[in-house]
Amino acid sequence: MRPPSADWKDMRAQCAEVLWREVAAPSLPAVCRRLGMDPSTTDAEPMVSKRAYVASLTDRLENADMLVLARRIIDDFPDLHLIEL
Repeated sequence: MRPPSADWKDMRAQCAEVLWREVAAPSLPAVCRRLGMDPSTTDAEPMVSKRAYVASLTDRLENADMLVLARRIIDDFPDLHLIEL
């Protein structure tokens, strides 16, 4: 797997930011699962850091899958910055 470019890193960071802002920590694993991520693939805890939790899940995704995820997040939680990315 190639390292993500700056644009992809920005998209990953903004996805984490949107979910951090919009979703309560106890609900985050279920929301991530609904969006297509697999919470069982990380040891991170959303109650410790929601951003780190989401980042640990998105870091595992290929760029094409990341784009699908970003679109799903936008559908549920519209965010102008994420739309621009």
